[in-house]
Formats: sequence, structure tokens, C-alpha cells
Amino acid sequence: MCADICVHDTGKGNPHAHIMLTMRPLEKGGKCGQKSHTINGRKINTVDWSDRDKAEEWRRAWAAYANGALRIAGVLTEDNVLDHLSYKRQGIDQEPTIHMGAATTQMERRGIRTERSDINREIEISNAGEQQSLGERLNKIDRRLKTLDEHIRHVDNFKKYRGYKAQYEKLYAEYKTAQRSTGLFAKGKAQKALDAANEYVRSYSLEVGQFETADKYLHDVLQGHFDPKKFPVAKWKDEQEKLKSERGGLSREYAVLKEKVREVEVIRKYAEDAQRAINPPTKKRAQGLEI
Repeated sequence: MCADICVHDTGKGNPHAHIMLTMRPLEKGGKCGQKSHTINGRKINTVDWSDRDKAEEWRRAWAAYANGALRIAGVLTEDNVLDHLSYKRQGIDQEPTIHMGAATTQMERRGIRTERSDINREIEISNAGEQQSLGERLNKIDRRLKTLDEHIRHVDNFKKYRGYKAQYEKLYAEYKTAQRSTGLFAKGKAQKALDAANEYVRSYSLEVGQFETADKYLHDVLQGHFDPKKFPVAKWKDEQEKLKSERGGLSREYAVLKEKVREVEVIRKYAEDAQRAINPPTKKRAQGLEI
């Protein structure tokens, strides 16, 4: 796949990128192949880049790469780890804000209130209240559980894909050995070995990339304690079970609290409706028009 990327940042607070992707596979020799084939009257895509499951896979990979960059920059904490899942799928009781868009953002910066921003302000005020006390504790547990899931997932990927990396290193080592050889056919053998290594990494680039991402992640997390033979998975899973148990108790308390708050809100609404019925608001008039 080829990606044509254009980054826009005019310094006005709306940096963004436009990305165009090829939908045709690249064949040997650099030519573009067919997007699809017809087999028994059915259209079969040559590549799976348009499959719905791919969006999930790429969002997960993007989160991993972005978190890695934040970790390298020294700004990643448990409170700002990026996750490709929605709040609902993460089990976080928080309402997401809505997308404002460039026009709305510019209007707000000029001091013009907009409906979308008002909605976001209401959501943020609501979230601020929900995150107090029990809500904050639950979210803290959720963040830690998510971090532990990431630790364990990268260990799984490390073990699952390290064979692909080892095979590539073996093929590349064969090329380096052939490169140092002399003789009539030495140059041709070296080129053949290099072609084999390159073909392998092209065929298994995703698997090799998954291993390298996991390897770097685990080195960053464990640092001096990194040992591929002794990952502390049992310790992490034990912590997970304790946190899940604690979360279950807090969730029940939180559900009771939310129901009480809901009942109070219902009572408040009835009281406000009754007050308006007793003292209806008066209409002001100016120059014969209602305002």
C-alpha cells in the first residue's frame, strides 16, 4: 500500500492531515495490480484493506504507535493513554463530546457561542460531576486494567511473532555471510540471499512489525528488568483479578448513587414544572414584536 500524506498547520490551532491510500496491490516490478477479480460471478477484492475489521486493526495499531511516541517523549501516563475503543467499550461511565469541526472551532475562538460547543460544555459539566468520588476511583481502576491488558497483549505478541523476526534475521545473516564470500558466483549468491530476505520481510511485514512494537513496548515498561524468559504475566494477572473484584463492589455502589441522583433530578423537574404552572413567565414586547 502507498500513502499520500499532506499535513496542514497554518498556526491557527487546527493542525490536521489528509491521507490518500492506494486500493490496488503492488506487484513485482512495481506495477499496480487489479483491485478485484470475479470468481463464479462474485466480485472478490484482491486485498482486504476495505474490510470493516481492518479499521479496528488499524485503529488498535495507531493507538499502540501513538502511545509509543508519547512514551518516548516522556509524557505518557496512565491518565492519558490513548485507546482506540469508545468509552462504552472501555467500560468507562463517561459521555464523549461531539466533534465541533473547523468552522465551529474558529467561531468559538472569536467569542461566538455555538450550539455544538454549548452541548460539549454541558457534557463536560455533567462528566465533571460524574467523575467525583466513586466515579474517579472507578476510572482509575479502569485505566490500570487497560494498562495491564496492554502489558499482557504485548507479551502475547512478543511470543507469537518473535519467530518471524528470528527467521528474517537468519535470512539476513545468510546474506551478510554470502556478501563476504569470494568466487565466481559469490556476487550472484549474495544478491539471491538478499532478495530472499527482502521477499520474506515484505510477505511478513505485519508480523515482524508486531514483534518489534511489542519488543520496544516491553523494554520501555520493564527497562532493566526485561527478561524474555521471565515476563511478570502472573503478577499482572493477579493484580487484574484484585482490581476487577474491587471494581465490582464500587460499581454496585456507584449504580445505587446514580439512581438516587436520578430520582432527585426527577423531583427537581416536577418542582420546576409546578413553579412555572403557578407563576407563568410574562412576555415582554418591544415595538410590537415579542422578544
